[in-house]
Amino acid sequence: MPWQKEETIKTALLWGGLHELPENAEIVSIRKYGSLLTRQFKIEFISTKPEIERWISNSKRLKNNKPKKENKIKIFSIYPGESDSNGGEVRVNGNKVLINISWS
Repeated sequence: MPWQKEETIKTALLWGGLHELPENAEIVSIRKYGSLLTRQFKIEFISTKPEIERWISNSKRLKNNKPKKENKIKIFSIYPGESDSNGGEVRVNGNKVLINISWS
């Protein structure tokens, strides 16, 4: 359902303290996991490197967050998250971004 897709993105961005996705972002996948007491959202998107950098600098929980680096992947840890969420991480690999946020 389209409304579920938009609600999943909105909630993941809120819990992660993240800015709205870049206008030109192409959603690769959206996955939702959990039960009555837990939720986990994984959103993968592709955008241009300049747009991703702009998104990072506009995101409350990423802009002053120094990422770890594994090979060429930047990993931003977000603990705890916003709105009483557990938090999670954002992985940036070139022009691909994976958001992984949870709540329980």
